[in-house]
Amino acid sequence: MPLQSEGVVYFQFISVFENPIGGGTPTIRLFNGPTLTGGIGSTSGSFVSILGSSLNNLGSSTGSLSAQNLVVIRIDYDLNKTEMWINPDLSTFNYSNPTNPSASALGFSPSFDRMDIFIRSGSIDEISIFNRVKMLNRNGKLDSDFSSAVNKNGNIGFGDGLTSNGKIAQGTMGLSPQSASTSAYQIKQDYPSSTDGLYWIVNANINGGAPFQIYADMTTDGGGWMLLNVGAGNTAAPESNTLTSPDVLGYLPRTTVIELAKLSTDVQLRSGDSYTSYTHKTTSTSPLAIGALRSTATDVNGDATWANGASSTFVVDSGSWLWAYCCPGIAVGWPKMYHSNNYADGVHWFADLGMGRKASNPRDTWFSTWIR
Repeated sequence: MPLQSEGVVYFQFISVFENPIGGGTPTIRLFNGPTLTGGIGSTSGSFVSILGSSLNNLGSSTGSLSAQNLVVIRIDYDLNKTEMWINPDLSTFNYSNPTNPSASALGFSPSFDRMDIFIRSGSIDEISIFNRVKMLNRNGKLDSDFSSAVNKNGNIGFGDGLTSNGKIAQGTMGLSPQSASTSAYQIKQDYPSSTDGLYWIVNANINGGAPFQIYADMTTDGGGWMLLNVGAGNTAAPESNTLTSPDVLGYLPRTTVIELAKLSTDVQLRSGDSYTSYTHKTTSTSPLAIGALRSTATDVNGDATWANGASSTFVVDSGSWLWAYCCPGIAVGWPKMYHSNNYADGVHWFADLGMGRKASNPRDTWFSTWIR
């Protein structure tokens, strides 16, 4: 990998390190060329820790080595410190302004161009690395916030900036594969003036880890919404790896939806005459709603559907939503999320079959699913 040695670098992973036995080796070790510069894990004790260049403990969390943990590491080369978070909620974690860490090591910022994994029977998965290079802001100070950076033309907040060495650095505005972010919500947090449209994001478990495009609503109810499907009337919709417009039929693959849902907390359903004049909208921040989109279950009316408790899970903001439940139907998980079996005026949320807020005619001519 390229040498990581400037600005702010994040790397994150899911780990089951296992407890050290007989000296212990459960670590991810960082190297700059042949030189060991630091690590994460433990060579003694039972907690996930930040390790120095001799694998000495510089800061311990309360996260158990033997448990499954999401670990996020932040190395700030300008402030010379390393911070670690154990099991943060990625749907709300702000990489630009993170919460207090689970552990930290001041005066320590290891450069690295290689990671080696040392474990016996544990596991390391979903490793991601991304950086936030610091740039000059309008006050001549270094700042990792691209929204306040001065670019080569003297403009502020245009998604790129100049480093202290005069090099051009590109932010995570999502306007190109090189500036891909992690979600529409993250882009909105980093760049509040972002408008509706196509954006690039990257996820280690989608598209082989390569950047891909999503359509984002940056306006409605605070913005940051990612589009999962567009349906219409009595017309079936095709599965598509990318949705480029809220007015083009299609739905994302289930594997993609599951991964995007893991980074989200809110679900919003819309239906009406068109994406610019929909009259029905319902939003849920319940763990049951987003949890169904995260689930891999395939049983009828199971955990991957909104069958159980949908009428209380979704808060009706406007319009008429009949969450009727009578008998088992064909809802088995995305794209078939809910089936008001024997109630034609009830919700039939089938992203693939063109049925949304109801099955009876006249159906709404447009419906869609959004998450953030």
